[in-house]
Amino acid sequence: MAAIARVRVEDPRFAVAVLERNEDIDDRFYTDLVSVVSGVCIGALVGQACLEVTPPICRKLFGPERSIQVLKLFVLHPTTVPLRQKIGTLLMTPFMCWQIPMFEEKIFRGLLMDSLEKKIYEKCTQRFHMAEATAHKVAWVASLVLSSLIFGACHITNALVLWCNPIKLLPQAIFTAFFGLAMGILKIEAVQKRILGFCPPAAERLELPIYAHRGTSLFTFSRLIFT
Repeated sequence: MAAIARVRVEDPRFAVAVLERNEDIDDRFYTDLVSVVSGVCIGALVGQACLEVTPPICRKLFGPERSIQVLKLFVLHPTTVPLRQKIGTLLMTPFMCWQIPMFEEKIFRGLLMDSLEKKIYEKCTQRFHMAEATAHKVAWVASLVLSSLIFGACHITNALVLWCNPIKLLPQAIFTAFFGLAMGILKIEAVQKRILGFCPPAAERLELPIYAHRGTSLFTFSRLIFT
């Protein structure tokens, strides 16, 4: 056994393989770290941007007085949150800020958006006889908008959990629809290359939206806890 080990150590091919493996591990650690940090920071910025956009839209829909009541439900308007609600939010944070973002991104920006893009592309080329390049652009934009609207509409079902009038959840639906658009844009190869400095493989292209979603969840939950 010692002789075999000595041969392996002295074999230059083995040494090169070990060095390449270590370099791969270092590169993977670097890319993961960049994805995590960039995603969380972008998520916080996207969350703040969506919070800035949502209140004016609600004021247009509900009027000044009614919109304040609606916006208070998700701390989109300055208000005092009861201590009991803060404790409950704090206990839910690990699940809501880690698992739920990954699940939602894989469903809406992964499965749903990709399926819609494929179906719309087929319709554009077969029924409307569009050029392939044009069909790809139309399919991508349409799938992005539709998946974002569905993503926002699905959050109205939180009324079943909160046991409230679904109309009160319209601000959250608006917020998440805009947020869905931003997460879909983060899937673009050119955008990821611009942000990260490199372009991940297609199978890993959801990592940036997932970490950005986690960053937004941490940002919004911190508002609930510390407001």
